[in-house]
Amino acid sequence: MKRFLELISNEIKRNYYILKNYKFAFFTNIISNLIFIGIFLSVITAIFDLSQGFMMILWPVMLALIGAGGDNIRGDMQLGILERIVSRNTEFKQLLIARILADGVWTLPIVLLIGGIFSFLSVDGLKVFLQISIAFFPLFIGSLGIGLFVSGLTLYYKDTGSTVNIMMIVIMLCTILPWEQWLYNLKYIGALVIPFLSLNIFIQSNEYMFLIISIINSILVYLIGNKLFKYYFDLTKREKGFVRY
Repeated sequence: MKRFLELISNEIKRNYYILKNYKFAFFTNIISNLIFIGIFLSVITAIFDLSQGFMMILWPVMLALIGAGGDNIRGDMQLGILERIVSRNTEFKQLLIARILADGVWTLPIVLLIGGIFSFLSVDGLKVFLQISIAFFPLFIGSLGIGLFVSGLTLYYKDTGSTVNIMMIVIMLCTILPWEQWLYNLKYIGALVIPFLSLNIFIQSNEYMFLIISIINSILVYLIGNKLFKYYFDLTKREKGFVRY
């Protein structure tokens, strides 16, 4: 555990020095997220309800957790250092998770800024923001599991194309549309089967049973993602190796 915490600390410091050298890119990223999420929240609020749109506040964290692992692996492949990293680290997955978490940490200022602004501007904003804060844990665990799966795909296929974008669109549809109204009694089945749908219904209905279901779902998603990463890691090692991009 101590070694894992050191890895996370080192990766956060590494990201800090990168951001320090690329301040302009960091601030433009914050501005673009503010504009995108602001427009999206305004549209969703006008059509449905504020509670649907507020899940978009966590979009930067989800994107980082799901896409960062694959991006790091692809970058190491392009530099030709992936094989060296894998051979020098007996637990490559730990290093990868540390990198994913470090990337996720640096999205938190964006999330807090956006959440703070919209909580201040909205009458019900604070209440919904508190609900989403509660929902953060299962969303975090589930996104990390999907991120490990994407990392495994990247190891084997090298370039996964628009996989992350497709996943993010599907997750967005699960988390912002008014499924609690549309599914009626089927919402219980949907919440059990479809990841993140239970979080959506929890935010909309305030029924804590759906929060419990979402925690169970997210843990299952993480375990499946972890298993799939190991499968693709072993498959890549056996069939292709880590040298060529």
